[in-house]
Formats: sequence, C-alpha cells, structure tokens
Amino acid sequence: MRKIILISFVLLCFGFSKAQTITPDPRLLDVYSQEYLDANLENEIEYFNWFLDNSYFVAFVGLEKAETLPYLYEIDKETKEKKNKILAIDEESFNPLLSSYEIFYNKESAYRIGNTGYVIAFYSQKKLTKNYNQYKNENQ
Repeated sequence: MRKIILISFVLLCFGFSKAQTITPDPRLLDVYSQEYLDANLENEIEYFNWFLDNSYFVAFVGLEKAETLPYLYEIDKETKEKKNKILAIDEESFNPLLSSYEIFYNKESAYRIGNTGYVIAFYSQKKLTKNYNQYKNENQ
C-alpha cells in the first residue's frame, strides 16, 4: 500500500506531457488489470515502466553483512500480505511491485536475498524523483 501511495505522490510531483502512446511493461499486468492500465494516463504508465527497472540495485556484500538485513519477501497479489522469502532474483524479469519493502524519503532500504550474500537496495524517494526527472530531461 505504501508503494502505491509513494508512486502516486511522485507522479503528482511531475508535470508531464507526452505526444506518443506508451506501452505498459508486461510485468505491470502481474499487478494491475489491463482495464486499469488502459484507463491510466500515459505519464503514469511511463513512470511505472521506468520504476520497474530503476528503483533498486543488487549488490554482493557477503554473507556476514547480508545476515544483518531483513529478508526480501514476495507479496500475495490478492491480499498484499507477505508470502515467501525471495531466495534469488533474475534481474531481467524481477518485478519490484510484487515484493514487500519500504521506500524512505531520504535513505535507501536494503534487504537480503536468501542466504546468497546478495542484497537488494531500493533508492530513496528523493533519489527516485531526481533520477526520474533526469531520465525525463534526457529523453524528451
């Protein structure tokens, strides 16, 4: 729920205008219905598409450091409750909208990926806004 509120807030901070049609990333269908995506504004779809690949980074920090962090969990699509620990991530198909994590205003949040020594860190809201504005400016 926090992610949806955060994403909505970030979208309200931008004044968008786009002449071409934006195609939703197929991973959005894991979270939203086709009807919802069809009815949504193109600038929101563009942000969601960008967010899927640019809201986080994965790094190897070793088992000792990773063990100090909470596990990353999947969320159930219907109940939005934590489901299973995420034991591995394929960055090509990973959908952060199906994971349980927090995005803080001014600091990253990090979670361990199983017992692999890898962690996933989600950028702060401030950093996401800065990076998205930079992306928009470079791709107008």
